[in-house]
Amino acid sequence: MTVGFKILSRIWSVTILVIVTCSYSTFGAAAGGGAMKAPNVERKSPDQLAIENYNAGLRHRDKAWRHHEKVATGTREKDRTKYQKRANKEFGKAAKPIAQLSNTNLNSTRPTQDWVMR
Repeated sequence: MTVGFKILSRIWSVTILVIVTCSYSTFGAAAGGGAMKAPNVERKSPDQLAIENYNAGLRHRDKAWRHHEKVATGTREKDRTKYQKRANKEFGKAAKPIAQLSNTNLNSTRPTQDWVMR
């Protein structure tokens, strides 16, 4: 066997391998593949959504209060400014879920007016 024949036979074998692989991926796998099933997503009731929004608002409120406490105990002006910005940002985040709460379920048994005060 000559060197040229060995190279040519390798080229042909690689070409055939590529053709077989491509034809399987386009035809063979598609023929036996089933449709993807939709995930089983459970819809939440308005009460559940209201409770989640209320709790999310409380978490953000508590986080804002922690930042506000750091403002009072901060030693450097740079730190106090940083924590004040974070507190303001968290208070803004806290208001969004509470606003969604009033849109989600008007008959909720949880109070919406005094969520800021403890």
